[in-house]
Amino acid sequence: MILALKVKNFLSIEKESIISFLSLSFNNENETIKQEDILNKIAFLGNNNSGKSNILKSIKVIKEYFLKNNRNFLKNTTFIKNNNKESNIELTFSISSSLSKFFTLGIKYKKDILISEYLYLTFNYKNKNIDKKIYEYNFINNEFIDDKNNTDISFNKIYKDYIKTSSLYSFLSFIDKTPINDKRKINKDIISKIYSYLKNDLLIFDPLSTYSSSYSKDNNELISFNKFDLVKFNTYLKEFDLGIEKALFINKLDSKNNNNLSIINNLLNKGYKLNTLYLSNNSSSLFKIVKSNDKNNKYILKELVFNDFNIDYNFLFKEESLGSKKIILLLLILSSLKNNKTYIFDEIDVSIHPLLFNKFLLLINNLSFYYSQLIFSTHYIDSLLYLNSESIYLISKINSSSFINSLIEYKGINNMKDKKRIIKKFKEGRYNGVPSI
Repeated sequence: MILALKVKNFLSIEKESIISFLSLSFNNENETIKQEDILNKIAFLGNNNSGKSNILKSIKVIKEYFLKNNRNFLKNTTFIKNNNKESNIELTFSISSSLSKFFTLGIKYKKDILISEYLYLTFNYKNKNIDKKIYEYNFINNEFIDDKNNTDISFNKIYKDYIKTSSLYSFLSFIDKTPINDKRKINKDIISKIYSYLKNDLLIFDPLSTYSSSYSKDNNELISFNKFDLVKFNTYLKEFDLGIEKALFINKLDSKNNNNLSIINNLLNKGYKLNTLYLSNNSSSLFKIVKSNDKNNKYILKELVFNDFNIDYNFLFKEESLGSKKIILLLLILSSLKNNKTYIFDEIDVSIHPLLFNKFLLLINNLSFYYSQLIFSTHYIDSLLYLNSESIYLISKINSSSFINSLIEYKGINNMKDKKRIIKKFKEGRYNGVPSI
C-alpha cells in the first residue's frame, strides 16, 4: 500500500508536493503506523487540465522505470518553465500487511537525463522511525553514493561495467536478475519483494480501457485476480443494472486435443498459474486454467462469460460496452481482494453512468476493503458524498502550475457534517478544483 508520494518539477507540478495517504488517526511521528492509519480510498478531484492525471502519471513513471528502466517516460516531463532544474519523484509504500517496515523508491533527473535512483528503508517501530539507505546510485558520476555502507567494491565494479554496456535495467531490476553472493550487503530478498510489488501489486489502469497502462504483450505483467469468488461477483453484479443475469465459466479448450494442449502448456510456461482468473493482454477475455477430474484430460481452459436476461447466448467480455467492462473490472477487483494490492484508475468514472458509479462508491464504503487500496482521479463531484474528507484531494491550476490541497485543509470542513453543504460550497467555487464559468 502507498503511504506517500513526493513530486517536484514534473509536468504541471512545479513546486515540491508531498501527498500523504495517512489518516488523521495518525498524528504522532513517534507512533507506529497501523493498517487503520493508511487511507484505502483516495480521490483526486478537479477541473479538466488541472493536473489530476499528472499525479497518477508520476507513480506510473516510478513503476515503468524501476521495472523496465524505461527512460522514455522521463522525456518532456519537466515543468515547462523549469527545464534546467532538477525533477524528483519519490514513492513510499509497504510490501506486506505486517507494516514492520516501509520503503521509499525515488529518481532524480534533469530534462530526460537521469541523475540518480535510490531506495530507503524505514523501520516502523515506536520512536524508531529512522530511514536507512539501502542504495543510491549516481548515474552522472557512475558510482554509488556512500557505497561503502551498502555494497562491496567488487559488486560496484560489476554494476558499473554493466551500466557502460547496457541501459536496459535500473539498479533495482539489475539486482533482481543477478545472482548475488551472500557476502554482499545488498538484500536480494528485499529487492525481489519490492520488484514483485511493483509488478504484481501496483496496478495502474488507463481511463479509456480496462487493462493496465503498463500491461505488456510479452506477458511480463499479468493482470490477475488471485482469489476470485464467482458467487460474490454474481451477488455484486445483481446490484448493478447491466442487463446481465449472471457470470459463469464455460470450457474453452481442453488438453485432449494436442493443439489445445500446446496452447495451455504455453500459457503455463509463461507463468500463468492454475485456478487464477486472468484478463488477457488485449483485454478481450477473462480465463483461468484448471486441472480436470478426468485422468485423460489434464487441463481445461475456462472462460468467464456473461448471460443476459431472456437471451440464450453467453456474451464474451470483449462484446460488452466500455462502461460495462469497467464496472465488471471494478467488481472483479472487489470479488478477489488481496492484501496490500493497490489499484490506480485515472478518470475512473469515464463511461460509467453516474447512478451506477454512486452504487460502486457506496459499495466500497460498506466494505472493509481487506487492506487493499483504491486511488483514482475523477470529475465526479458527488464523490464528496461517499468518501471521508481526508480521502479527497482537490487539484487546481494557477499560471500553468498545479496545486494539490487536501479537503481537510479548508476551514470548517471537519465540523461540517452535511456533505451536501460541502458540495454546494464546492460548486460555488469556495474550494479549489472547479472551473471558472
